Amino acid sequence: MPFDYERAAGTATTTGTLPGTLNAGEVLAFTDQSVTLDAAMTCAGTEQDPAFVVGGTLTGVGDVFTLTGSWCIFDGTVFENIQLRTNGDHLIFRNIEVTNQQDKNGVSLGGSNIVLVDSEIHHNQGDDRHGIFVGSGADSVWILGNDVHHNGGDGFQACHGCSANPPRNIYLGNNTFHSDRENGIDFKYIEDVIVENNVVHSLVRAPADEEWCFDDGSSCGVFSSGSDGSAIVVGSDGAPNGVVIVGNEVTNTVHAVRIEEGIDVTIIDNNFHDIEGVCLQLDKEGYETVFEGNTCSNASRGIFQNWRVNFSLFVDNNIFENVTDPVIEYETTSVCESSTLVGNTFTNSGAVICSGRPPATTEAEINALPNASGNIVN
Repeated sequence: MPFDYERAAGTATTTGTLPGTLNAGEVLAFTDQSVTLDAAMTCAGTEQDPAFVVGGTLTGVGDVFTLTGSWCIFDGTVFENIQLRTNGDHLIFRNIEVTNQQDKNGVSLGGSNIVLVDSEIHHNQGDDRHGIFVGSGADSVWILGNDVHHNGGDGFQACHGCSANPPRNIYLGNNTFHSDRENGIDFKYIEDVIVENNVVHSLVRAPADEEWCFDDGSSCGVFSSGSDGSAIVVGSDGAPNGVVIVGNEVTNTVHAVRIEEGIDVTIIDNNFHDIEGVCLQLDKEGYETVFEGNTCSNASRGIFQNWRVNFSLFVDNNIFENVTDPVIEYETTSVCESSTLVGNTFTNSGAVICSGRPPATTEAEINALPNASGNIVN
């Protein structure tokens, strides 16, 4: 982290509603405020003297609150039925809550050096509306230790239609994403993103144009978009470049990770368990994808390529356990022949299938496959 986002606010210098501008060193003890139109505030803080907003609830009617400027810290504020939107630098949100936005994404982050930490983003249940959205041109955004759940679209998405200027240098760490209608984490256009030590759980299929209900009974509705229940999606619109997925736990979802298309994708040291479908589903394109040191257990399949041929993988030193169907299946010979299979452990799992060859179930058969060695079958 290149700057101090944990600085304490200190004693309040003023009390009241949100002003148009908050100056360096000011500490606003925010009182509750309702708005019926979009609202905005500009911060004129500095690194030495940030501006602070502490506490309070801002309530809208599906509106937008836009924060611009520099060096501003919100601590403990609630945003009720109003989108939090940023377009500035060094803007920090700690212990906030964003909920019940009926029409838009809960949080829409733009600008640079933005931190969202230890907050709850939930029950923003508009049609295809996401908990957290990172927009075009955003740079250096940290999403840390948040609880994101029961949103109408993805828990986190970046960035639909952003081919010309995608967000970059994004870090998602130690968050929990669960019970959203679509995916936990969905990357469209994005560059250089790390997904580390998150927990993603409780995602199910959600067909478009059919009534669907949230698992806590909070609402039911008919939505225009659908989801296959994947926890993490890479490239559902565009080809993300530089994606690292490391040390996460994914459980009770349909698929753990699905790659539609991606460049330089690394998936290491994750724990995928109790997966209805596939730990790693391969759809369109992902050359030299690294899948290393992961555990895939109690799943239908481990790795499955069954559509397009534009993949090659390094599948090394993983544990596959209690995988009921083919543990690895490449339906295209070229994908199998351009991928490695080294040092993996297969326990109580199905066959490894490489198109054009008999299913491999024993150690000898698996290690005789192209670029395979050191695999163990228990």
